[in-house]
Amino acid sequence: MKIVLLPGVGYHTDTSKQQTFLDKVTEDIDCEAEVFNWMHGQHLGDHTDHHIVENLKCTHLRSWITEVLLDFQHVLVNIDKIEIPEADIYMGHSAGSLIALSKKKPCIIFGSPAHLIEDYHYSESKAIPNRVDEDAKVLNIYHDHDVLSYPYHKPHTENFKIKFSIFSTVKYLPLIGPIAAHTSYWKNKKVIDKINSTLKEWKKKA
Repeated sequence: MKIVLLPGVGYHTDTSKQQTFLDKVTEDIDCEAEVFNWMHGQHLGDHTDHHIVENLKCTHLRSWITEVLLDFQHVLVNIDKIEIPEADIYMGHSAGSLIALSKKKPCIIFGSPAHLIEDYHYSESKAIPNRVDEDAKVLNIYHDHDVLSYPYHKPHTENFKIKFSIFSTVKYLPLIGPIAAHTSYWKNKKVIDKINSTLKEWKKKA
């Protein structure tokens, strides 16, 4: 069984965080697993000067939104050109989840905007295939403070909701919270345990 993890950011070169996550979720599973760092060639710094020039507020949030838009735009426009390794199971975060879903294989997605994109009349997009007649299972993990992730109501899909803890900064910082929630999956023990148990179940039934 081969597993490929697709990060959500298309311009970072450091995948150590993702590799640590992948090592944990496959720790006691006999499989081949790799992080594949797809790249879109755009650099965030080339697109973030506008709010500085215009002296706008919330610069950190604006930079994050710019990053997200670049990633989603590239995936939706270029899904046919993004080459990724063959795998039995794909895992994807954020924009990486859209690439994972396009392969019509069993998927584990988290922080995924798949529902949003379909809901806004992109149902014919090649990035989000119609999985109604597909037997491939999907585990969709979403955080209740992650404004980019939603339940994904498709056949053979399990939705797993993550909530904030009483001590979480996600709850108390309304501007930073959505960003923290969107990136919190990588270190969340509930997420790691859920993915690990799901992979074992799917491997057993394969």
